[in-house]
Amino acid sequence: MDTKKVSEVLNIEETENINETILVNAELIDEDLENNNQNKIAFKNDFDFIRKTLRNVVTKGANAIDQIAEVAESSDSPRAYEVMGNLLRITSENSESLMNLHTKRQEFENPKGDNSQNNGGLNITNNTVMVGTSSELQDLLNKAKEDINKIEETSKSVCGHVIMNKTREEKKNGR
Repeated sequence: MDTKKVSEVLNIEETENINETILVNAELIDEDLENNNQNKIAFKNDFDFIRKTLRNVVTKGANAIDQIAEVAESSDSPRAYEVMGNLLRITSENSESLMNLHTKRQEFENPKGDNSQNNGGLNITNNTVMVGTSSELQDLLNKAKEDINKIEETSKSVCGHVIMNKTREEKKNGR
């Protein structure tokens, strides 16, 4: 029987003091958490700035549309209507960008697969456990399969009966 040390088998350095290793790893985790928090703060600040800017642009665009609409009406100039149309398009695009910004924020704060926001911050895992033997499980599955087959047969016969009656009625009515 070969009695090699785990460190030799895994090809890693043997450490004398495990507490020192744990402390170093804990410090690395703390640094990662701090960097993550700084990233979240920077993202929130950027989000707030961009949101404020976009809202300001949309508001000013709406005011400009009202003013150019008055000019277009009074002058009856095709150019004024063209400018108003472009302003409407740009304001609409900025409004859409504002909505997309909210979607991106939600994606950042709740990465895919993280449903903690939907259930009050709790991660819930529901598991179903069958207590019994594999033969009992097989019997249950077979019974369920038989029940499904009976339901399918019943629905086919009912549907067939309805279709046959409908066809007879159509023949009587000359359709």
